[in-house]
Amino acid sequence: MSELPVGDSPDPISAPYFPDRVHEFIWRNWEAVPAEKLAKILGATVEQITEIAVSMGLPEKPEVPSRMLERGYVGLIRRNWHLLPYDQLLELLEMTPDRLNVMLREEDFLWIKLGRRKPACPPLRYEPPDSMAQNRATEIRRLVEKEFGEALSNQGEPRFDFVRQLSQPLPEEDLETPAKKTDSFRRIVYSYVAVYGDPLMRPELDPYPDGLLQRLASVGVNGVWLHAVLRDLAPGGETFPEFGEGCETRLANLRDLVKRASGYGIRVYLYFNEPRAMPLSFFEGRSEMAGVKEEHLQALCTSHPKVRKWMGDALAFIFREVPDLGGVYVITASENLTNCASHGDWKSCPHCASRTDSEILTEVVAVIEEGVHRGNPEARVLISDWGWKGHGDAREIIPLLPKAITLMSVSEWNLPIERGGVESLVGEYSISSVGPGPRSLPHWKAARENGMGTGAEIQFNNTCEIASLPYIPVMDLVAEHCSNLLAAADLDAMLIGWTMGGYPSPNIAVAKRLCQ
Repeated sequence: MSELPVGDSPDPISAPYFPDRVHEFIWRNWEAVPAEKLAKILGATVEQITEIAVSMGLPEKPEVPSRMLERGYVGLIRRNWHLLPYDQLLELLEMTPDRLNVMLREEDFLWIKLGRRKPACPPLRYEPPDSMAQNRATEIRRLVEKEFGEALSNQGEPRFDFVRQLSQPLPEEDLETPAKKTDSFRRIVYSYVAVYGDPLMRPELDPYPDGLLQRLASVGVNGVWLHAVLRDLAPGGETFPEFGEGCETRLANLRDLVKRASGYGIRVYLYFNEPRAMPLSFFEGRSEMAGVKEEHLQALCTSHPKVRKWMGDALAFIFREVPDLGGVYVITASENLTNCASHGDWKSCPHCASRTDSEILTEVVAVIEEGVHRGNPEARVLISDWGWKGHGDAREIIPLLPKAITLMSVSEWNLPIERGGVESLVGEYSISSVGPGPRSLPHWKAARENGMGTGAEIQFNNTCEIASLPYIPVMDLVAEHCSNLLAAADLDAMLIGWTMGGYPSPNIAVAKRLCQ
């Protein structure tokens, strides 16, 4: 357990509207975890657990999704983060400490989303509810029955059934001819059914089943991206011999995905934040490569030539082994700690303190571009300006970049808005605010003046404004945004779907019709 991060271990957030923590635990997990497992974790019998559930108005025999641990584990972590200590959480997830540690660190910065702190939860054990707890449970049951009535007993669509639906082949009459290879304008989205973490090790969790690829092609998508960690896809050589475990399996599954996607006119792009920070123990005997430190992690310092050499060689290896890959999409200053300038604290690194953030960031980009094009000169290298200069004006960085890249920028960032009489600026993505905005336009102009390609980062389906829907039906706003981009910018690519998923929607079809 010592490797699992804890942060400052605050007290857990309580939910006083439940009778106690046991009732809350059962309520939050009743239709997601089998009663037998809940009982085992609490040291109770199934009958005792069921009695508490029914006392709050929950169904006596819920339908628990068989694939919840495979596809819903992030939700389970979030539901129980303030309820269970790590040992009981691991039991619930059927996971080793090492696996959870990697998940928190690498799965779309999950540790950061959880607040960078694990609440100090005492062990949760069953105790028979007293009269006060029983009375409150009865109140909850009455409220549930009043608000939901018979609907609570009606079984809705099974959880994750959308995966099955989108995996089914389209009827032949709905199939469209794959995009022409001459269509060089990239419209790139993410899967709507992927498990974010390490899907290339689990082919049964196919991130892009044929049915989804067909549907994406039918709305004009010709590129898809997939999260990847460099050390998992390529050997580390003499410098990092522990890297590359399982890479043969991942690369074989990647080849299969690339081949299947190409049959629908779709290219596959790997999304990288590199080099990923490592646990402090990794640097025992490698102190000269240790960079900026954040909590339980430390950067692999890219000022060290061996780190840069490994990155370039690893990328060249991947693009030789999977020659039909479309390219890479890279963020060098993401939420994940990577190079020492990625979070703006490079002055604390003894190797980087005398350098500028522009030098460090562009050196990383140069290593990535060289490695990719050494492996495949035709692959595209899409570089995002996300995070550069604190999301501010980063034009001084752009002339230092390699010419053979495409500079990607969030279209509507810093766009002035007014909501409810309050003036503000767009901070990243907003469907309701039609771009482009005052940050992306000068960045694209600088890139063009320096001989680079340009691309827009947009979310045309949904954003954090309302991410629970597959897409928000606002084709008029999408069309207006596309028209504005055509008038104001000479683009080569659009990344039009982030981690919330690229549902094959009419919104994306609009982008196909207007941006080709």
